[in-house]
Amino acid sequence: TIESVFAQDYPSLELIVVDDCSSDSTFEIASSLTTERNINRIIQKNPQNMGECWTSNKGFDLETGAFITRISSDDKYVDPHHISNQVETLERSGADWCYNSVTATGSDLENSRLERGYWLPVPLKYAREPMKHFDNLVLRFPSLAFRIWVRRNPVNSSSLMIRAGSYRKIAGDTPFRTTWDTIILGRMFRAGFRGVAIDSVGTFYRIHRDQTLNNPVFWDELPKIRDSFH
Repeated sequence: TIESVFAQDYPSLELIVVDDCSSDSTFEIASSLTTERNINRIIQKNPQNMGECWTSNKGFDLETGAFITRISSDDKYVDPHHISNQVETLERSGADWCYNSVTATGSDLENSRLERGYWLPVPLKYAREPMKHFDNLVLRFPSLAFRIWVRRNPVNSSSLMIRAGSYRKIAGDTPFRTTWDTIILGRMFRAGFRGVAIDSVGTFYRIHRDQTLNNPVFWDELPKIRDSFH
C-alpha cells in the first residue's frame, strides 16, 4: 500500500501512517520504507487498539495539506496519476469531494476484475454510456444522493478524496469503531457537500478473509450508523 503511494506522480505528498496497535511488524516495516522522493512522513502507533474511526480521525488531525485521502492498509493505488487526477478534478470543478467510480477488485491485482459502482441501479445491458453520466447528475443534489446512499453505497472509500477545509467542517468524534467512510459520507451529504465521480479506475480493493466486511462489529454498527442520520 505504501509503495503504491510512493509511486504516485503528484509532486507534493504527505504520508501519514497510524498503526492501530497491531501485533505484527507493521510499525517497523512502515518506518523502514524509504523513497528517493522528498515526501513528508508521519508514522505513529496507537498505545492500544482504538478502532478504524478513531485512528482515521487521528491521522487527519495530523494532516497539513489542502486535500486529504485515506487508503486502507489492504488496498493500493493502481494508477500513478490517481492523486494528480483527483486534485485536478477538485480544483477544476470546485467540488468538496471526489471518488473513482471504477475499482479493480479481487484477491490479488493480477486476477482482479473491474467493477463500477452506480448510484442508479440499472440492468447490466444498459450499464454503459450514457448511464455513467447519471452518477454526477445525482451527486449535484446531495439530498437525493443521501436518500440513495442510505440504501446502497457505490463509493469505494480508498478512492475518496476530500478538501481539507471541507473535512474540518464535519470532523468530530463518533461512538462507533468501524465504517469510517459511512460516517464521513453521511456527514458530507447532510452538510450539502457536492461530490464528483471520476470515470476511471484508481485503486485496487483486495478481497480476503480478514477484511472489515467479515468483521461482525461492522455488521452490528453499519445499520446503527445509517439510522443515526435519519
